[in-house]
This record gives sequence, C-alpha cells and structure tokens, in this order.
Amino acid sequence: MRRLTPALFALCLIAGCTGRDAVRDAGDSTRSLVRVDLSYTHTAGTAAAEVRFDAQAHFVRYRSFDPAGVPTMLGFTDYDGIPLDSCRSFDGTAALDEALGADGTTHGLPAEVALLDAGRIDVRGPADRAALQPAHYPELLPFVSGVVYGGDDTHPIALGLGQSYQVSGEGGEEVGPFAATVTAPRSFPTLVLEALRRGSDFDVRWAKEAETEPTEALLLEVKWSSRQGGSRAVRCRVRDDGEFSVARESFELLPAGNALTGGTVTATRLQRGTLAAPGVGRGEFSVELRDVAPLQVTP
Repeated sequence: MRRLTPALFALCLIAGCTGRDAVRDAGDSTRSLVRVDLSYTHTAGTAAAEVRFDAQAHFVRYRSFDPAGVPTMLGFTDYDGIPLDSCRSFDGTAALDEALGADGTTHGLPAEVALLDAGRIDVRGPADRAALQPAHYPELLPFVSGVVYGGDDTHPIALGLGQSYQVSGEGGEEVGPFAATVTAPRSFPTLVLEALRRGSDFDVRWAKEAETEPTEALLLEVKWSSRQGGSRAVRCRVRDDGEFSVARESFELLPAGNALTGGTVTATRLQRGTLAAPGVGRGEFSVELRDVAPLQVTP
C-alpha cells in the first residue's frame, strides 16, 4: 500500500494543514496543483525486465504559498524551473525552509494546504488496470487534512514501452470526473558512467530514445549523502541526445571520501499529457522511465 511521503508529513508538521473549508474560504488567494505520476525504475546491475512501479496522484488546493515552492513542500522534484541544458544544486532542508518562510507564512498569511478527495481513481495500461489507493491522514494529527493516492505494491501496472496509459476518476466530494491519456516513452535512458573525478566535469552518457525524436527534456540527478552534511543533489534538465557534462563547480560541496556515505545517478525520460479535474483545475498526467546507477568518486 502507498505510504505517506516524509516530505509531505514534514510540511504539515512545519506549516500546519487545515480542513478543506478553510482553504476554500481563502478566495482569490487560492491556487491548485493537479498531478498524476506513474514511474518505472530500473537499477543498474539488475535484469532489464526488473523494474519497480510506483504511482501517485495529488489534487491540491492551497493558499499563501509561493507557487514556485509548492512542489518542494509537497515532496515533488521540480525540474521545470531549470533552464534547458543547465543544472542547479539542491539542499532539501534549505529548500523547504525557503519555501515555507521562517515563520511558516507567506506575505503574512497563514499557510494552508488541502489534499482533495477525488473518489475512485483507475489507471489502465496496455495489458491491465488497477485502482489507486487513497490514504487519509490520521485523526490524531488534526492539523493534517486530506487524501493522497498511491499504487498498491502488490498490484503493479505492467510496463508497456511506447504504449498508451489512461487515468480516470469517477469524481468525489471535491473533484469532478476526469480522464487523461499519455503515451509512455519507448525506452529507458540506460546510463553509461565512469567515475566522477574530483575537480573535473562529470560526463554522463545514456541510451537515446528509440526511433522517435524526444518531445521532453531528459532529467538528471546526481545525489549524495554524508555523515555530517546530510543529502545534497545536483539536478539537470538537458536535451535527450545521449550525453551531458555536469560542470565541476556543481560538486564543490562534495565531501571527502571518508565522509561520503553513498550516492546515485538517476536519468529520467518522461512523457506528459494534460489532465483537467473539474473543481480543482488543470494539471498533468505523466509516465516516467528511470535508470539508477551508483555514483563512484575518485580523487
């Protein structure tokens, strides 16, 4: 069963989440965010057919937050704000603090987020279908309110490269009926890596999309953790042409070898479509193919 994301739980602890009526009363300051994300993740060193499926659906109404910070606060990785063929360094703790503000408010107004009930949600792949499971926040946490949806680990949707996927909702108390379709990418962006040399650019290579020209940028993430510095990442949004060099300046905060506790490189290829959910607004439906490899660092 889908579990609540730590980042979203942390958001509620810091900012406080109130019931849907309070957010609805916010008037013109109310905004929305709609996302349904399907992902298939392959790990280097495993068989090509071994992939991990995940699904998430969020129907969000909020006020007072700067829209640029909402993905961070909800635990999403926001690449759209990164210019094409460039990278940004990311510190999760600092980003969350900046998005919320020092006192948990924006422009002097209390922050409020409601996760809306969209009723039953079904995802259909090329070979099978499954319902996304709603998860309610516990009543023991009265400042947390709403519903998030996730895939059931025991009933994954089979992968169909280059095939069509559909998501549909019957509608709930706050979100009306909807349907959206997207075609999955045709292939995984299989990584081909050498070790990262300290003080040098990091050359990343991957398998290009099969047969067709890509319509979306490729997303790269180089992430590491250390004993004292926590976790950091360098995220890049690049052309899906098979290679990209991450500038050495991006790794100035990479800790010494004995302090580095782990690291990964992830390449994500995706396709997105438009999803219109009556009662909350327009958003997106995406299918992502991810390839993950360990980060190796040499002096």
